[in-house]
This record gives sequence, C-alpha cells and structure tokens, in this order.
Amino acid sequence: MVMHGLEGGVYYLDPLLAFAHRSDLIFLKSVSGLIPRREVPDVLLENGDFTPDRIRRYILHRTNNKIDVQVAPDSLKPDTILVVSTMVVQAEWQTLFYQQRTYQHPFQSLKEHGYLEAKVDMMTDVRIVPWKQDHQLGVTVAALPLKDKDLLFIIVLPLGSHGFADVEQAILKENDVLDTIFGGLEPTLVRLGIPRFRINTTFYMREGLQSLGMVQAFDPNLADFSKLSNATLMNDKLYLSDIVHAAAIEVNEEGVSPSSAASPIQLGHPFGMVPPDYSFIADHPFLFFIRHTVVGKTLLSGKYLGP
Repeated sequence: MVMHGLEGGVYYLDPLLAFAHRSDLIFLKSVSGLIPRREVPDVLLENGDFTPDRIRRYILHRTNNKIDVQVAPDSLKPDTILVVSTMVVQAEWQTLFYQQRTYQHPFQSLKEHGYLEAKVDMMTDVRIVPWKQDHQLGVTVAALPLKDKDLLFIIVLPLGSHGFADVEQAILKENDVLDTIFGGLEPTLVRLGIPRFRINTTFYMREGLQSLGMVQAFDPNLADFSKLSNATLMNDKLYLSDIVHAAAIEVNEEGVSPSSAASPIQLGHPFGMVPPDYSFIADHPFLFFIRHTVVGKTLLSGKYLGP
C-alpha cells in the first residue's frame, strides 16, 4: 500500500480516486498516475462496469477497512465520473501511553438531544506537555508531541463539561481565535486522561462546491472531461457526478491510527505516583488538531463528541 507524507508523521492515503461507469474510461489515481482499466482489480468489475458495491469494497481494501464509502447508484451514470478522496492519518506518539494505565472512565457524550453519560477507555499518564488554561475563551489546551518532533496533537477542552458548543462557535466566528488558542503553551507537569477514539467521516461535496461557484464541472452541458477516455471517438462530454471526501482517524496508546493496540488492563493507580501540577482529563467533548509547529499550519482538525 503506497502512503505519502512526513517520516514518522502524517500520512495521506489515495488522495484522489476517480471511477467511471463506461468501459472505455480509465481508472485515475493522482498520486500514482493513470492506471489502465485492465489493471483494476477484479473486485471492482462486474460485466465490465464499476458498481457502487465494488467501489466500496475496493476503498475498504485500500484503507485496511478504515474507510467505508457508500456510493449512490446514480453517481455512476454512463456519462459521469465519480471522484473519491480518502485520507487516513497515521503518526506515533513521541511518548507512548502504557496500556496498563488505560481504564474505563465516564464521558459526557454530546448527542442530538443533549448530553448523555457513557464509558470510554481512558488513556492516562503523568507527564510534562505544552499546556495552558484560558479562562477568557473557556478552554484548557494540551499538546502531545508526535514522533515527528515538528508535529503536535493538540486537544482543546472546554472548561465546562457542557461548554463545547460555545467554544466551537467562538472558533468558527473569529479567524484569529485558533492563533490565540495555540499560543502561549508552556511545559507543565500534567495529569493526563485522553480517551481512545475512532472517527470516520464522509462528505459529499457537490452541493457545497456548487454553492462556492464550482458549477461547470457538474453540468452535463458545460463540463468536458472526455480526455479521460481511451476511446478515439467521443460523442458526448463527461461531467462529474459528485466529489466524495472520506477521512479516518484512530487514537490509542501508540498514537494516531497505529498498527495495533492491546485491550485495556488496569494495574495499580492509573495515573502513576508523581503528583502533577494540573489535571487534563478529557471526559467531555473536545476539539483536536494536528499542527506543524515549524510552518505554523494545521494539517488536520476534528471534534470528538463521545462514543
């Protein structure tokens, strides 16, 4: 499986796949170039055509069963192309969590109709990490270095267990709020508690892109992607049926989407013996970011609302 990215850092898998229903069209993968249709695995083919189920199975195969994309049947018409972008993030912690210090802990999950207490596998430790508390914004921030020392996994935790909506709205409303949040982190001895979690997200982007002005590519009368065809004669133009973006991230004791992690075992006190200066227990919804400290850019952002 070809993966691209920073050594020991964030990896992007299959940034672009394009599927077409017609038998004369190529199979496009931008990272590795153009792949002739005849070289596409048989799992994708049925009577010479791509089908939604075979595309789904192929993406599952390519992403080690991390991404499951549901393709609408009408996305594969004879004169259309479906573009699928998939991303799997992988990075190890600079300092791993001990699996023996992972234990069951209550978590205030945010559901459609309010908060509900659930249980999570809470990874715990006492260590020095970049940390700060901002009462004006109502957040506590902790940054966990990844194996690539220029990358930080930053968690923005509301001070109140039910304060997630206010924090999220503040970040969306003001462009410079994140700069304020990421600034001023100081090395601090902290009692850490971070849940294991896994998130899979799929966005169907056609309507959003059209609202931003990308109209022609989806219009059968205006778009022309016919050069993607192997046929010598083209009687019609090709257009995009949809652009699908799917991402997967898993956080556990080894890092972000690592290869494996054992079942949680509790041995002794989960937080160790060193008395910390502060506690950072992520037992309610939070925002997370993977940030490159040298270039000052956020590579990935998301939110965990609970199991």
